[in-house]
Amino acid sequence: MAVLDNITPPHDIQAYTDLDGATGTEKDGVEYTTFWKFYPNGEAYFAQIFKPRLEISIEEVRDAMRRIPDTEIYPEIPEGANLKIVETIDNTDGQLYIKRPSLNIYETDYPHALGREVFLGEAQIMEQLSRIPHKNIVPYHGCQSRDGRLTGILLRRHEYSLFEYFLWGLHKSSITTTTLDAERFMAELESAVTHLHAAGLAHNDLKPTNILLDEQHMPVLIDFGSCRAFGARLLEGGTPGWCDDEKLVTVSDKEHDRFALEKIREWIGDPDRQMRGRVGMSSSRPVYSERMLHRYVPGP
Repeated sequence: MAVLDNITPPHDIQAYTDLDGATGTEKDGVEYTTFWKFYPNGEAYFAQIFKPRLEISIEEVRDAMRRIPDTEIYPEIPEGANLKIVETIDNTDGQLYIKRPSLNIYETDYPHALGREVFLGEAQIMEQLSRIPHKNIVPYHGCQSRDGRLTGILLRRHEYSLFEYFLWGLHKSSITTTTLDAERFMAELESAVTHLHAAGLAHNDLKPTNILLDEQHMPVLIDFGSCRAFGARLLEGGTPGWCDDEKLVTVSDKEHDRFALEKIREWIGDPDRQMRGRVGMSSSRPVYSERMLHRYVPGP
């Protein structure tokens, strides 16, 4: 992991809700937690602290934050990429979500070049899908760039994912006025996946955390980092519990999606399943999303 040591840590971080994400894991028996924050101009800060999450104060996080060099996480935009670059955005209504590169394994030996390639590939897929829109695929509004590098993908923001809907007990709450119609939900999700397949694409990583809910509690498919044309080599794809253990997810194939759809159908039929292990929700590492940090990750 390389950082720019001469950058003063961002002193505006006063609470965990000021962060964009965190994850906890261990290496060689030593537990540690990582934290990250992206700024509107694309600057990214990262901290790695060798303590369990609940033993770390926000002051320690703030003091450990170091800026990540743009060259490590942001891919160069190749000539002829034809990405829609948005110079300025108006997000006063909070309806836009700026997707950044994933940092949940930034400190590991996973090659940064592969992460950059995945991020650029997702932007190119979103550009392609914007020309053949589908109501159950997240709307795309363009990309952000800085110094010739892709720094963000602009998407429509939604309140929570299918996983969070059940995790937070919203299916049992009086706060939500619309219940989830499982049969219709699956029909619309399958429609979105069929739309991808008709375009010669497979998603390759379908799971409850990659499906958002709209105002009517219908599916909105997201996370196209592993979406590629049939037969294309995959740099990442598939999540344990949501892909066929007997098939390595190394090549884009619509069969990966068909398998995952049946798993999701089973999972929705047992809405308390996530309380019994949460298998394969994101990865082997517990990742606290921006929404989870705001709601469910208390300070020490």
